[in-house]
Amino acid sequence: MNALLPPLDNGVASKGEGIMRHVIVLSMLALSMLVVACSDKPVKSNGPPVEHLNYITWDTAFGTEHHEFETCVVADPYGGGVVAGGTGINPNSIFDAYLVFFDKTGSYYERTYYSYPAQWVEGICALDDGFAVAGCNGFQDGSPTVVAWIARFDWSGNIIWETYYAGIQAAEAYCITVNMNGDLVVGAFTFGDFADPDSMGQHSISDEVVVLFDGTTGEVLKETSISNDSFFVWYIDGIDAYDGGVAVVGWGYIHGQSYQAYLTLLDDTLGIVKQTSPASCLEHDWTFLLEVKWDGDGFIAAGSYDIDGLGEGESQMMLVRFTRDGDIDWCRTFGEGKSAHGRSVAVTRTGYAAVGYVDELEPIKLPADVYLVLTDKYGNVVSEHTYEVADTTSDTGGGIDVTADGGLLISARSFPAPLSWGDIYVIKTDPYGNVRE
Repeated sequence: MNALLPPLDNGVASKGEGIMRHVIVLSMLALSMLVVACSDKPVKSNGPPVEHLNYITWDTAFGTEHHEFETCVVADPYGGGVVAGGTGINPNSIFDAYLVFFDKTGSYYERTYYSYPAQWVEGICALDDGFAVAGCNGFQDGSPTVVAWIARFDWSGNIIWETYYAGIQAAEAYCITVNMNGDLVVGAFTFGDFADPDSMGQHSISDEVVVLFDGTTGEVLKETSISNDSFFVWYIDGIDAYDGGVAVVGWGYIHGQSYQAYLTLLDDTLGIVKQTSPASCLEHDWTFLLEVKWDGDGFIAAGSYDIDGLGEGESQMMLVRFTRDGDIDWCRTFGEGKSAHGRSVAVTRTGYAAVGYVDELEPIKLPADVYLVLTDKYGNVVSEHTYEVADTTSDTGGGIDVTADGGLLISARSFPAPLSWGDIYVIKTDPYGNVRE
């Protein structure tokens, strides 16, 4: 879930960076040049204290003279994890895939992976002996030279295999999961016919696809289109496997009316079982889903809901739980009065943890702080937390996973100075969202 600079004015914060697929993305390009920040010392969570804190917690913000960004995070079996994204000389020139490896104490090392002309990561998933990433290789901005990049790593960051997928003519991969057979399932956007783009700025031939790759060799085994005639599917942002197949979430454009989230269920042969939208449980259609996770009995999806229904103004973080059959169990929104956005969700031992960010509305709408909401299994709020790098005005949460000790690992980004490149901000909390001195 996936443009480089997502359209904040309509409540979307997608997980990727550097791929501007339609005109809404231009708004965030302007906003990114307005953010200001100073010190690189993080400020701890403002969440409530708890008594039994037998967990290692930390947070750290770091960067170089280049632009670093995160798109996703995955916990490892040892109490740490991997943050993935890209790095380049400026926000619009990304050259290397960028992985940061953390141990449970917060110590880290970085690795970059270069392949001409550019390469970056959009999605990540854990495997038994390492992890896999999905991303892009090629020039950005819907270029005819871009292809999807899929790679499998060990936990030390060594590539076991990598492969590329071009689809119709070009392709961009945004999310990845591993199925019950150990094969990799990727959500991608593929397009072509560059001589005749349509009036919406999209390529005249395009499709959202789910692609199955052999987990051992990287060979493409099957692909399925999930496009829907009722609305134009623009984004496929989140994917997760379960014992019946695969669940996919994203959002699409309904013929000049609104942006509407969707859930698609596919069986283990990638046949479409059901497509549905959570718009029916909210007042307006302006909904966006960016992440989905199987919780053992159903699916939990995170995104945003535009409370005015106009695609602008205030938003709320949104969680939607679906049954394993794809029916809506419940919808919840969070951040009333804050203008909040949801980007990722994790299944915890007692419920769910959703991360995103809250906006500062005056004098201009800009992302302000990382925002974490912990709920029980019914979506009732247990606690809320915000995090920031000291004195900054723009820190946005991007990914979340549960660590081996039951804590939370959050990836975020921060802008450390006016007109500067972005830095990475990583937060390791206890199960209650607290970071202690």
